[in-house]
Amino acid sequence: MNAPKEGDYIAIQSYKHDGSLHRTWRDTMVLKTSENAVIGCNDHTLVTESDGRKWVTREPALIYFHKKYWFNVVAMIREGGVSYYCNLASPHVMDQEALKYIDYDLDVKVFPNGEKRLLDVDEYEAHSAKWHYSAETDRILKANVKVLVDWINNGKGPFSKEYIDIWYNRYQELAHPPLEHYLVLIAKEDRTDCAVFFFCFLLRMIFIKSGVCSKKAPDLLFSKKRLFNKKAILDGV
Repeated sequence: MNAPKEGDYIAIQSYKHDGSLHRTWRDTMVLKTSENAVIGCNDHTLVTESDGRKWVTREPALIYFHKKYWFNVVAMIREGGVSYYCNLASPHVMDQEALKYIDYDLDVKVFPNGEKRLLDVDEYEAHSAKWHYSAETDRILKANVKVLVDWINNGKGPFSKEYIDIWYNRYQELAHPPLEHYLVLIAKEDRTDCAVFFFCFLLRMIFIKSGVCSKKAPDLLFSKKRLFNKKAILDGV
């Protein structure tokens, strides 16, 4: 399948070792894809549990998946700071239905003050006995806990402030484009009627006066078929 593009929405599905569906996040916007990694963001997205229970996330969350690591990272952006929920899990796969991975119970939670907690150890031991996790799987997961803690302690990858700033800002740009964006979309329409151009001209005046956009950006409004003398019109603005 073709990899999703920036701005596309995908579902995320978490499975358990026995193949049963564990949890589904309905809508996550893709911010970046590469050969190994996926970065995305969801905000107030619908989550469905294995028992059919549904709930909606409360805050924006950046998600990070990498095919070379047995964990994924959710950065929850709150007023009091950024909290992280890190799932020990298999590397992800992507198909036309969703991004998918196997959840291996263990979680590391990181609080805004830097405190770390390893969660669900009892659940891991119970499921390991129930579903017969292999010795190799156990070794890989425990090694990846160490890698994860090193990333946290040293502010690597998704645990850096720059990561949060860059990718949350990009999400906001894609999810809530500025008004200039809509002006550009209008400009790209191949229309010749005077009413459209006059409407665009009025918008330009309003936005410049209000400081929403610069004088330069809306020049695209007149870049197609000029029914007016652009210079004569703009000299008065």
